[in-house]
Amino acid sequence: MRRSMADADAIGRETSNAAQDHLQDAKRKAGRVADSARTYARNAAGEKIRGLKEQAGDLRVKGQQHVMDEPIKAVLCAAAGGALITALLLALSAPRR
Repeated sequence: MRRSMADADAIGRETSNAAQDHLQDAKRKAGRVADSARTYARNAAGEKIRGLKEQAGDLRVKGQQHVMDEPIKAVLCAAAGGALITALLLALSAPRR
């Protein structure tokens, strides 16, 4: 009877040790997955930002070219845009009746 108790105790310790090993392994794998996900997200965000900067630069060049090609039209568009924004801000800030 004592031998079977000792065997059961040994099996319990082995099972506990194996479970601890599996838990530590799972934690290491989860950490690597989290690191990979962070790296991927950082790279994807960096690529998106670079693309947006490139588009903004292209739009700036096109805007400058438009102003050089048609300066009167550009000034009139800017004035109309400013008037529209002013009208919107006045309408939004006016007290409601």
